[in-house]
Amino acid sequence: MNAYWRAKWKATRMGRKGYRTIRSRLRSITPSWLRHPLSNLIADRENAEKPLTDCSFPPPQKYDVVCFPIIDWDLRFQRPQHLLTQFALNGHRAFYLHTTFHQAGRDPLIRMIGPNLYRVRLPGPPEPDALYRKALNPSLDEAWLGALDALSRGAGIEAAVSLVEFPNWSGLADSCRRSRGWKIVYDCLDEHTGFSNISPGILAREVELIEGSDIVVATSRLLYEKVRSKARRALLLPNAADYDHFKDPGAARPLRGISRPIIGYFGAIAEWFDVELVATAARRRKDWQFVLIGSTHGADLSSVSRLRNVNLLGELPYAELPGYLHQFDAAIIPFRLTPLTAATNPVKFYEYLSAGKPVVSVRLPELEPFEDLYYPAGTGAEFVLQIEAALSERSPEKAEARREIARANTWRHRYEQLSDAIRSI
Repeated sequence: MNAYWRAKWKATRMGRKGYRTIRSRLRSITPSWLRHPLSNLIADRENAEKPLTDCSFPPPQKYDVVCFPIIDWDLRFQRPQHLLTQFALNGHRAFYLHTTFHQAGRDPLIRMIGPNLYRVRLPGPPEPDALYRKALNPSLDEAWLGALDALSRGAGIEAAVSLVEFPNWSGLADSCRRSRGWKIVYDCLDEHTGFSNISPGILAREVELIEGSDIVVATSRLLYEKVRSKARRALLLPNAADYDHFKDPGAARPLRGISRPIIGYFGAIAEWFDVELVATAARRRKDWQFVLIGSTHGADLSSVSRLRNVNLLGELPYAELPGYLHQFDAAIIPFRLTPLTAATNPVKFYEYLSAGKPVVSVRLPELEPFEDLYYPAGTGAEFVLQIEAALSERSPEKAEARREIARANTWRHRYEQLSDAIRSI
């Protein structure tokens, strides 16, 4: 660890070229669980937040998109980040709000992520969970609206769309529509009643958001059926994958020290993840290695923590996932069957398919159309049997059929569908 801290000390005192030079050295000596926070630290230093008055923006070529997210940009690269990236790539200026706030005045702080793509931190309370509280102080919406008014003037925002991912932003989005004419698109990602800690206030705000939005987008058929009778207009827009990102493994072989076969997973390991299902399989087949990648916040890992063939790698950068995926012999989706997962259209399914990998998953409604391309499982015994079947598969045709599904379900396709719907309002 001394080498790690020495390298970090040097990195914070070097210029842009020095950061790039030292990054490879840092990665070689840093434990895997520290790599993601460290890469964020270096990225923040290279492209730090700036006051709005210090920023310049290209003039708008199309309508702008302001994302009111449920997760921060750096938490895990998922649907919100993919959609905003696609808008930016297609000529829209895209502004992604932070889910935490600053205390350095009234104006927003800006960080450029890439061409046309910006992170925006609004003023607000220091508590990291302020956005997720069951009741927000009305003065917060007023302060946030003032900051977005300043952003609108400073960046020259004229026509814009508010892409809302979480109900507690609804009051602010409605204020932006009334004061500046920004259209509201509610991207309904989850069955919020399926979260154990959700409050009635958030559920009530979601109903208002569904009824008041110009378009409501649903990620699954169950969510679409839930919203379409209340929404002015509803659009079914399932998840997708960045096929080009996942199709090739790259040069790295990060799991070369682990014996085969490798049964792998990446994504959140939380209350909806069936830890016991994995534990049962790992105990029955000690010759298999299970590699689980993702944050374990909120998960009870007691049943797997002492199993030598279960490898918990923690959260890893999105850029590194293809290298791990291509070393999986089978990929798994071991979710509990709950109202939350019943309405889930898993992003990781399309990402697994991009590499042609055989997938073993519990039976989710959203995967029914793909039953010929994955191995559905239920109980612990069936889960083991289906993993055995996946490992014994020797069909290049099936692997190519999976890749074909992934190629037909990219984020570029989803952007085009959403863009067409927005043009109609």
